[in-house]
Amino acid sequence: MLESDKEVVRLIGNAAEDLGFCFSAPYQVIDVDGSVYNYLGHINDFGSDAGILIGGGSCPEGNSREREFALSLFGPECVETSDQVKALLIDWGWFGPEERRPKWFENGSHD
Repeated sequence: MLESDKEVVRLIGNAAEDLGFCFSAPYQVIDVDGSVYNYLGHINDFGSDAGILIGGGSCPEGNSREREFALSLFGPECVETSDQVKALLIDWGWFGPEERRPKWFENGSHD
């Protein structure tokens, strides 16, 4: 894993603690043929019904299961603060159940 990817994981992990969302890192997607694809992480409930995959400089090539998810690729400069991560989450939209929606997410659920 690239150093910049490690920093992205650390920064999003810190923001997840601050903002109260679910971030799993690292994250694997197993394709229909059994191939394993590694991503920096996964954020549940944002970006799509399946959540959003986080990639970086070492993101794998696309696979057939990837289209179930939203996918975002960026460097650490995009997620240096919890406010930057919060702006991304708002832009990606909430797709989870209302009872799990963070209080700070004012735009409501994606419809």
